[in-house]
Amino acid sequence: MARRDGARARGLRWTAVPSSRVEGKQHVQHAASKAAHDWARTIVYACGNPAMVRDARALLQAEGLPKARFVSEVFLPSTKQVVRHPWEKVGATFTRDGILEARRRSMEALPQIAALIEPGMTTGEAIAVADRHLRRLGAAYNWHPTYVRFGPDTQRTSREPVDRRRRLREDDVYTVDLGPVWDGYEGDYGDTFVRGADADHARVTRAARDIFERAQEAWRQGLSGAALYDFASELARTHGCALVRETGGHRVSDFPHALYGKHRLAEADFVPGDGIWVLEVQVRDLERPIGAFFEDVLLKN
Repeated sequence: MARRDGARARGLRWTAVPSSRVEGKQHVQHAASKAAHDWARTIVYACGNPAMVRDARALLQAEGLPKARFVSEVFLPSTKQVVRHPWEKVGATFTRDGILEARRRSMEALPQIAALIEPGMTTGEAIAVADRHLRRLGAAYNWHPTYVRFGPDTQRTSREPVDRRRRLREDDVYTVDLGPVWDGYEGDYGDTFVRGADADHARVTRAARDIFERAQEAWRQGLSGAALYDFASELARTHGCALVRETGGHRVSDFPHALYGKHRLAEADFVPGDGIWVLEVQVRDLERPIGAFFEDVLLKN
């Protein structure tokens, strides 16, 4: 069903509640689309199963609803999560599908944001651009701040300050680390991008990605979290880099994972579970003041 809450300063507000069908075989979004709304001034709150929310978003945006005015929560079937270790607690309604969907949307958002970051832009401006784009895509908020680092700041960890007035150069390297919340689940995805043809920029960028792939495969073969970072440290040297051990991986879950713990993957003396840990790989070049970063959720397949 849909409930019309009345006029607001910027239009009507609708809330879609779990009932999947109204008016015979029509879905709630179809009934809403036939109403005489000024979609450019309307805010939509949708909650229901993932397919309904996805269809409603596409239909109403085609009618003229701005992306940033669609706010949603999805209902996912509750499945019993086997907690093998106290560090791996999750919420009662947690599902792997929820994490996979948050990951997919984060992965789609990152290259879009990278394309919006242009030479001459400051770090502070780039962060603002990234956050505006996430809002347009439907992430209501972030579970961690958006991190953007240019040039020498690519060596810094998320706990270290960066120069927010540093400008991206035509020939440069930069990292983007996103932490949006999508429909109640934490996304976390980060990568490094290169402008120009600097061979060292390209090398450290490849290093972070290669180390991640090889470490993930080692985890699939049974390495503990702590052993993964020892393994990654050895790999970094083969690329002419040093692994930044302070960047040690973390949990993701239904928001907020901090409710269950803020444990680091690099300190896990057990084999981490599937779909709830983020492997972070940050490297620094051994000679030049540059670095690279790549992170993603550890997945069995």
